[in-house]
Amino acid sequence: MSNALAVPAVTAALTTIVQAAVDGCGLSPRPVVTPGPLGNSGEGPFVVVHLHRITHDPSLAVKSLPTRPGGGDPPQQPRVALNLHYLISFCGNTDWDAQQLLAATAAMLHVVPVLTAPQFVDAEAAHPQIAGNDLSAAEEPVRVAPDTLSIDELNGVWALYPPGSFAVTLAVSAGPVLIDGNPEEG
Repeated sequence: MSNALAVPAVTAALTTIVQAAVDGCGLSPRPVVTPGPLGNSGEGPFVVVHLHRITHDPSLAVKSLPTRPGGGDPPQQPRVALNLHYLISFCGNTDWDAQQLLAATAAMLHVVPVLTAPQFVDAEAAHPQIAGNDLSAAEEPVRVAPDTLSIDELNGVWALYPPGSFAVTLAVSAGPVLIDGNPEEG
């Protein structure tokens, strides 16, 4: 189980992995990978890692219900199991560059299907805002997999942005992320 920094730690780890993938493309200027909202936020090349949806992990949701025996104390620390859904958008100097960045990222994420402790250490070095996360010691590994959005879902997401800001986009999910509940504060 992990603390509340687990969600930004997963985002930071994905951002760090995607940065390594796009650096291998050799584009100039170097594409910068940042977490944030989708859309055309400037001149390319750049990549945006956007956490657009969070769902409960169905396989672990029931397992972690905080039941109480007769004494009233929970038998285990309550926790929530989350799956994080990301859209990764790519903007290059040309459409070819954006597609190349997407392909390099998809290949890298295929090769790295599980986020590991060293990747969380690298992410913390690149993103000091997540210092103090304990996801590298989590009992359940965080897996990264391709995600599918229907045309309606994708249209709904892009409808929130100005016309012309569409970008080549890759959908991935990461989970489960187990986050400790704190019954003393509840």
